[in-house]
Parts: sequence; structure tokens; C-alpha cells
Amino acid sequence: DIIHCHDWSSAPVAWLFKEQYKHYGLSKARAVFTIHNLEFGAALIAKAMAFADKATT
Repeated sequence: DIIHCHDWSSAPVAWLFKEQYKHYGLSKARAVFTIHNLEFGAALIAKAMAFADKATT
């Protein structure tokens, strides 16, 4: 199972998944974060990258 987040608008999903939902039977799922535009949501992007298992551009 993979949760694929795209850009700053879905960035909170990466850390919310790890902090709030992973223990609901989703322990094997991984979060992937793809950055499309660094001009928006820099703080959200930085936090998402810290929590994602993989980050891409």
C-alpha cells in the first residue's frame, strides 16, 4: 500500500498518516511525496519530506 501525496496541498497527509492513522492496520503502508512547485507551501513541503518514506521531484 502506498499513499502518494502531490505537492504542498496534500503535504499534511504525509505526517498525519504517520502520527494519527498508521496504527489503524496500516503499518505496512508507505508515504511518497512528490514536489511539483517549491514556490508555494515551503513549510508544509519541508515537514512532509521529513515524514515521507520517499520524496521525489
